[in-house]
Parts: sequence; structure tokens; C-alpha cells
Amino acid sequence: MAKGGFPGDRLKFTFFFIALVIGCGWQLGGGASMARWLWLWPALSSSQMALAYGCGRPGWVMGKQRHGGFSMCLLLTGLPWLLVTWIGFRVQRALTSEKACNEIPGTHISIGCYPDRALAREFDLIIDLTCEFPASGAGAPQRYLCFPNLDGVALSEIPADLTLTREQKVLIHCAQGHGRSAILLALLLARSGLTATPGQGLEQIQAVRPLARPKRSQRQQLR
Repeated sequence: MAKGGFPGDRLKFTFFFIALVIGCGWQLGGGASMARWLWLWPALSSSQMALAYGCGRPGWVMGKQRHGGFSMCLLLTGLPWLLVTWIGFRVQRALTSEKACNEIPGTHISIGCYPDRALAREFDLIIDLTCEFPASGAGAPQRYLCFPNLDGVALSEIPADLTLTREQKVLIHCAQGHGRSAILLALLLARSGLTATPGQGLEQIQAVRPLARPKRSQRQQLR
């Protein structure tokens, strides 16, 4: 597994969370009221995220494991930012007309957003690339694999021996199905002989899911 990815994008996120830590610290020291201590929890959460991005460690977000389990301690520490992430996801899904998932033509392989339990039950295998959400489709009777990756940056966790077949009913997802999942699926399509190159795989993905536009640092992994 490649570790660390491309530092440029990670640094942008790291500086963003450091700025949040400074803002929370300013609020903490800004008065004598006991209410100012309410800023301590967001400060800790932002520090946790800054460390996760700065060190390229998806597991530091909430301790998510291959089987989807997570660390309750890390979850509680990071909860302020995770709540913002989860609420933002729900709002975005409510406002978009984009389908939850799209199937690659000629296969039963789909790419999509973080699925609810009903959608998860439609698949035999779910490949989850999020580090900021609980296991997708919890309780659904299917095979589940998790390769936690940070949002918005190059993949640091790529399965080395995973291949796909046209007949497999598979869902590969991240949060919105635009970045992490598009890159992994493009790589797997080429590795499995379903496309000639990862670049062609990404073109097929974008033909059915036009908003799947990975960042430049992520696209570099297709070379």
C-alpha cells in the first residue's frame, strides 16, 4: 500500500484545519465565561483532522478498520467535525439530482455515493473507501471491504490483489462517488482487463457519472 500520497493537497487541508484550531483557540482565550470551554471540543477535533491530513493517516480520523469497525475514542474526539461532514453529506444528497450510483456499461459494477442500507442490499460486494463514515450498509447481508482513504487527496490505501469481473454485482463508493471511488475503480477496471488503461476506465466512469472529476493529484495515480 502506498503511504502518504501527494503532499500538496494534504497540506491545503492541514493548513485549513490548523486555521480552525487557531480560531477555536482564540475563542477559548477570548473571555472569562465558562461557555468559552465549549470551543475545546472543536479545537481537539480540528487538531485530530490536521494530524490525519498532515501525516497522511486516514485511520486517525475515526480509527476505521478493514471490516468497518472504528475507535470509539477517536470517534468521540473527532465528532464535531464528523457531524459537520455527515450533515453536509445529507444536505448535498437532498439537493442533487445525481443518482446514488451508476453502473458501468457491460458490467454489474457500480460507482456511487455512501449508500443507505436499502441500496447496499442490492450488491454482493461493497468496497468502501471512506474514513469519515461508519461501515456502509451496516447489517446488509453481503461481503464488505473497507480501504479507508482521506477525502480530497491521492489514495494512500489501494488494495494490491483485488480484481473484478463483469458478472460481480459490486458497489465501489466514497462519500459522493466523485473522487476516491472513481480513481480506484479506474485502476481496477484496467487491472481486471475490462479496459485497456486506467485512463480509459475513468472515461467510462465519467460517461455514466459526469460529476466524477477526481483532483489532479488523484488523477496522477492513473499514470
